[in-house]
Amino acid sequence: MSLSIGKVAAGEELRYRCNVSAPERPLPAAAIAALANGNKIEAIKIVRQEWGTDLRDSKDAVEAYAKSRPDLMAASQQAGSRAKAWLWLVASVAVAVAAYYFLR
Repeated sequence: MSLSIGKVAAGEELRYRCNVSAPERPLPAAAIAALANGNKIEAIKIVRQEWGTDLRDSKDAVEAYAKSRPDLMAASQQAGSRAKAWLWLVASVAVAVAAYYFLR
């Protein structure tokens, strides 16, 4: 872990940032499961809650882990494409119902 301290202008709050990389600390099992299901945001929330880190560090840790596991990246992309397919299906049905309602 490293601690980085930057210069702060007058009146600004001093913030410390702890850089956590994937090899130093294993991701929680629940976060790995969320990544496997294609839910990156949920994985970041889990890491934040269990590690007590800020949003940026949690996001960086999840992304570093995901980059080290190409199989998870592929699963995440497949889950994303399935979600887009469902969105298009729902939108198409909504347009068809609206067209039927207005054109009958």
